[in-house]
Amino acid sequence: MKSMSRFISTHGLWMRKIGEAGIPERFQNRSLQSFVAETDQQARALEFAQDYADRFDQALATGRSALFIGRPGTGKTHLAVGIGLRIMHRDSRTVL
Repeated sequence: MKSMSRFISTHGLWMRKIGEAGIPERFQNRSLQSFVAETDQQARALEFAQDYADRFDQALATGRSALFIGRPGTGKTHLAVGIGLRIMHRDSRTVL
């Protein structure tokens, strides 16, 4: 019972962080692991997103940012949210 209470508390804190980051509810379950690259361009974008998230400390130190450009429905928001969630989870950041 105690572990369930802790899970609920931890989950509540995580959901609050996501809300504070401004991630819309419909995108809150998007991760880099769940992104399905259907084209070579999407595969390259996914690789970039994974590398950017993994090296975010370098990006932060140098002021480097990421910009996703493309037609609607190609995965830009999914990848951007996936980067944010990975960094928030790994570094315990509240807002990026």
